[in-house]
Amino acid sequence: MPFTVGLTGGIACGKSTVARLFQELGINVIDADEIVRELITKDAEIISAILKYFGPQYQLNDGSLDRKSLREKIFSSSDDKAFLEKLLHPRVREELVNSKRAISSPYGILVIPLLIEANMKNLVDRVLVVDLPQDLQLQRIMNRDHIDREQAMLAIMNQLPASERRLHADDVIENTLPVEKLKQVVASLHQQYLQFARAY
Repeated sequence: MPFTVGLTGGIACGKSTVARLFQELGINVIDADEIVRELITKDAEIISAILKYFGPQYQLNDGSLDRKSLREKIFSSSDDKAFLEKLLHPRVREELVNSKRAISSPYGILVIPLLIEANMKNLVDRVLVVDLPQDLQLQRIMNRDHIDREQAMLAIMNQLPASERRLHADDVIENTLPVEKLKQVVASLHQQYLQFARAY
């Protein structure tokens, strides 16, 4: 298995932007959110289990899941969130392990928003946390998801506190920088990770 870095961070902190910058440097990126999207749009067994638990009102006319309503539902209920995570996390872990085997770059980036919460640290060799001051994070969530401040705050509160996430970090990117500066930070980390990969 190649050397892998787990990229994580809070909602709307810029994980996708950082991942894209690593991709531009030729690094393979595996995104747990993309795996989840595949599972809930194409896996009949998963879709059936979700509808059985949440009810047929969460199915759209075309047969797909109403992901927006489901997201709102799990934000407001810890039991519902726990059910979905118990259903999805083992399959996500399995897919991440399989995808790691296909990494062809010197090292790989695994983007796992719930890296700490889902106990997936053992899948990676190093943890990179992307962080953001909460006020800026709130603004980004509101702008991105077109929701009010209260809903945005609920989304943040549903996640691990940033301070706790940082305790698990080997590296932290404070994502308040302009893109050109952010590129420099990523390029510097890239050189470190190449060295770690050579010694791995």
